[in-house]
Amino acid sequence: MNDIPPDRSTIDTATLERVRADVTSARAHFNHAGMSLTPAPVLDRVLTHLQLEAELGGYEAAVAVGDELAAVPAVLAEMLGATADEIAATESATRAWETALWSLAETFDYRGGDRIIVDQFAYATVHSTLAALHRSRGVEMTVVPAHPDGRLDAAALAASLDEHTRVVVVTHMPTHVGTVTDVAAVGRLLAGSDAVFAVDLSQTLGQLPIDVGAIGCDVAFAPGRKFLRAPRGTAVLYVRAALADQIVPLALPFGAVDPDDLGRFTLPAGLRRLDQFEYGVAARLGVAEAARYAMALGLDRIGATMADRSRAVIERLASFDGVRLTGTPDDRGIISFVHPTLSPEAVQVGLSAHGVNTWVNPAGGAPFDAAARPVLPSVRVSPHYLTSDDDLDRLERALHALD
Repeated sequence: MNDIPPDRSTIDTATLERVRADVTSARAHFNHAGMSLTPAPVLDRVLTHLQLEAELGGYEAAVAVGDELAAVPAVLAEMLGATADEIAATESATRAWETALWSLAETFDYRGGDRIIVDQFAYATVHSTLAALHRSRGVEMTVVPAHPDGRLDAAALAASLDEHTRVVVVTHMPTHVGTVTDVAAVGRLLAGSDAVFAVDLSQTLGQLPIDVGAIGCDVAFAPGRKFLRAPRGTAVLYVRAALADQIVPLALPFGAVDPDDLGRFTLPAGLRRLDQFEYGVAARLGVAEAARYAMALGLDRIGATMADRSRAVIERLASFDGVRLTGTPDDRGIISFVHPTLSPEAVQVGLSAHGVNTWVNPAGGAPFDAAARPVLPSVRVSPHYLTSDDDLDRLERALHALD
C-alpha cells in the first residue's frame, strides 16, 4: 500500500466500529458505487431540517439556516482544494455536467468544426449530452480508445488534440470497473492547451483525496450519493475561477435581471451565477454534512482503507472457479465480475435474497467501453471503508449458495 504504518494509513478498528454504529442497515451493502449508506449525522441533519420546514414553513426554515446554506460551497470546496466561488451545488452529476457544457457552448459559441474529445469510459449521460450538443450545434465528438486492460491511452489522446478541440472529458473512474485514470498526467498533457479539461469524479469523490489544482482541470463534477455518502439529489460542480467568471448560464440566477431595465442583467462572481432559487434545502445541508464527515475521517485514510477492502473483495471473488473479473487486480471501489453460468441479473437477485446488496452494470451504462471490451453487462461489487470482515464473509457465503 505505502510505507505508512497500517494504524496511521487506514481507518483503525475503533473508528470503524464508530462508523458502523452510524448506519442502520442490517444488510451487507456492496452497492456504494450506486448509493452508499447514509451516516447518522447526515441523516439527522436532513431530517431535522425537514421537521423545521414542517414547523416554520419552507421559506422561513431556509432563512433560519441561511448562514449554513451560504457556507455549503466553501465546505465542498475544502474537500476539493478549490474556493467557494469555484463550487456550485446541484441536484445530480448529470445536471452539473449539462449545466457546465451548455454554458460553455453558449458562451464560446461552439459550432460545426469544433471538437470534443471523450475517453472510452464515458458514462451514458456524458455521451448523451454530447450527442445532443452535436445535433443542436454540429460539434463533433471524438472517442479516445483505451488499452486492452482498461487504462486510458494517453498517446492516443495526445494525437487527437488539435486547434479545433474545445473540451477534453476524462473519467477518473468508470461506473463499471474500479480502474483509476491518472488525471493529473492528463492535466500535464493538456497544459498550455486552449481546450477545457473536464473530469468526471462521480466514482472517486469520497473514496480518494482529490485536489483539482493538482489535477489541473478546469471543470469537475460528481454526485454526492455515492462514496461521499450524501443524500440523493445532491452533487457538486467545480469550474476554475478564471473560466467561471466568463461563462453565462442558460438560466440566470434569481435577482440578476435589473428590475428597472428588464433587458439588462448582472451576474455574480464565479459559480454563484449558477445558483438557483429552488432546490432541496435539506439535501443540500446533508451533502455538506457528508463532506465534513469524510474530511473528519481523513480522505487519505479512507483511500487506504478502500484499497484494502477492495483487495479483499478481489481475492474472494477470484477464488471462485469460473468467475471472470472484468477489471484489473488494482481496481478499487468497484470490482465487477461475470458468473460462469448465471446472468448478472440472476446473481444480483440471488445475493439479495441472502441479504447482500450488489448491482448490475448494464451495457448502456458505458456504451463506448461496452462496444470495445467484454466487460458489460456484469455484476458490480462496490465496498467502502465501512465494509467489515463480516460483510465479506456474507458475500462469500451468498456466492457459494448460488451454485
